[in-house]
This record gives sequence, C-alpha cells and structure tokens, in this order.
Amino acid sequence: MVVGFAIIKDVDRGDGKTSQYLNIYSDWEPEFGASPLETLAQNWRHVELPFIPYQLQHAVVDINGTLDTCFLLSGSDKTMHLYCEDKPNQSFREEPLEPLFPEFADLPSVVLWTNFYKDIPGLRVTALACEGGYIRVSVVDLSLLRVTHVWSTTHDNPVTSVRLFTLGTRLEAPEFVRAALRDPSDLATPCRPPAAAPAGHQRADAVGGVHDASDVVTCSCVCDINMDSRNELVLGTYGQEILVYSLQGNTWAQIWRHSFSQPLLGVTYVDLIGDGINELVVLTNHGLQVLQHDTREAAALCRQRLETLSGLTSGDLARHAYAGRRVPGYRGR
Repeated sequence: MVVGFAIIKDVDRGDGKTSQYLNIYSDWEPEFGASPLETLAQNWRHVELPFIPYQLQHAVVDINGTLDTCFLLSGSDKTMHLYCEDKPNQSFREEPLEPLFPEFADLPSVVLWTNFYKDIPGLRVTALACEGGYIRVSVVDLSLLRVTHVWSTTHDNPVTSVRLFTLGTRLEAPEFVRAALRDPSDLATPCRPPAAAPAGHQRADAVGGVHDASDVVTCSCVCDINMDSRNELVLGTYGQEILVYSLQGNTWAQIWRHSFSQPLLGVTYVDLIGDGINELVVLTNHGLQVLQHDTREAAALCRQRLETLSGLTSGDLARHAYAGRRVPGYRGR
C-alpha cells in the first residue's frame, strides 16, 4: 500500500514564503504486530516540490516492459509531473513525462483536473481541464505512445472538474440474469438518491431546475445513484450543496439536491460497510459525511427485480425464504 499527499507548509523563514512537498507513506518496512495504518504512519518519504501542487492521482505506466503504479501531479509551473518508485532506495523519483504521456505536451495554463478512460483495448482517452478554461480530450495509441486524435475548446472561466464516462453502468451480471434480461429497462425502476437522515427521519426529496450559475463546482463523480442502470452526474459545490443530474431525453435535468453546512471538497459513491449498497461519501471543510440509501426502498427494489427474473411472486419468494430453499437462479435465501 502506498499513499501520497501533496501539501503546502508554512515555513518560518522570514520571507513569508511556503514550502511544498509530496509526502509518500508506504509499508516498505512493516513492523511485527503493527497494523497497516500504523506501518503507513511510521514509514514515509518526502519529495520537495519547486511548484504549487494541484491534482494528485495514480497512473499505471510501462517502464522497461514492467507495469508500475506511479504518481501523476499537476503543478503551478504549467507542467504535469510523473513520480515513480525507486525500489532499491525505497523512495520515489521524477521521471520524464512526455515519452509516456504525450497528451500532456504544450499545456496553455495550470491543469486543475485530469481524467482517464481506459476501457478501449490499446487506447487511452485523456481529458484535462485548465485554470484558463481550456479543455482538451486526447486519444493515445498505447502501442506507439502517440496521440492519434485531439479535441479542444476554451471556456471563459477555470474548469474545476472533467469526467469521461458512459451512460450505461458496467456490472458483470450472472449468466441467469443475462439470459433473462432482454431489455435493460425491464429492471430499471429507479430508487431515490441517498438520504442524510436515518430511516423514519425527514429526508430530502428530488427537485427540478438548474443550479445557480454563479456557484462554483468543486468536485464531481459519475455513478448510478438512483439504481436505474444509467449513470448520473453528482456535483459538489462551494455553495455547500450536492446536485444530481440525470439525462432525460437530450437534456441533463436536476433530480435531487442536498445542502450541507460547509463548502464541499470531494464526493464519491462507494460501498463502505460491505452490505452491497453504495453510500455517498462527501468531504467538506470540516469533515466527512456519509449519506445512505433507505434500505427498505433498496430491499423492495431488489425483491421486484428478483420477481422479474425468476417469474415468482412476492408470496412465492417469501415461502422459499422461509423454507430455506433456493430461489431458481438466486444464490441467497
């Protein structure tokens, strides 16, 4: 496990300037009896940076025929930087970027966000968004490490987030599901987005309209938040709101929003507790908040889809569960 932090430190040097570092925590030297988190905290290295760091992310690169996971960091010097592990010295070193990522050549301004799409064999699609409003999408042939297609545009304001995604979700379904499912819309009854309050408490309802154009989007993610087999856009704003948009016809319409007490810094959709239902995890200025779906709604949706797949009624399913027999094609009870 390797964890990286790009940080800016106030250093008392008398000139009012700061120092920037890429701090890297790892389990290079595990201690007997120590937990993974304790090992990470005790084993760290740092790389001093001559620029202000912006977005830090992982990148998988081929170095001398070996796939390695490195850090990709954008900086105030209008350059992307690549840091790879120096295993003999248990540290990280900066490597030349353009031979491995030719799409980052000739950047017009500071890159605020990058996003990769890698589900096309032999190709990498890269989107980047810049402080000056510039957006570029590039297609890279991985066998030649050469840019084959480029699209770009420029907006009047900084672009804080960019995402590459498909409208449909990509989940591996069991064979009996693929055989029974002729039309994805057969199972596409949506579930309401997560609630901040527990079941039985007041909760936010879906609302329409477009968010205030003067607000600033600080983070985003793409996920099937209402479980209708189509991806939605989830935006977090400096105005302390989560906004969810769904494609309806040819228009992205707002289907849900929720307010917080602090500006939002990050958002993701992940199963934290291992119950098979994702939670919406929101990072604000003052901490982390987790929004959960109403489990009763999720259970009703699961039962409805089981009925569709198995051809059994709710009563049949209940009798099978009570008797401990398996529902045809279903592995649970």
